Amino acid sequence: MALVQMYMGQSNGYLPEILVESARKLIDQERGDEAKDVIAFLTEAFGSNPEVKKQAEELSALIKK
Repeated sequence: MALVQMYMGQSNGYLPEILVESARKLIDQERGDEAKDVIAFLTEAFGSNPEVKKQAEELSALIKK
């Protein structure tokens, strides 16, 4: 996450997509706690975007409790 945070100040239109795919892969690997961290960061950084917010909610629903 430190690497991602380092690039937060820069313009990177692909970062939300990268975070969504990272969370999806973590979920597929049954690494739910790590996926939750990525989703939380995604929501914090890009939650004002309705599409990103929707994707984060969908990913959260996929995590096995």
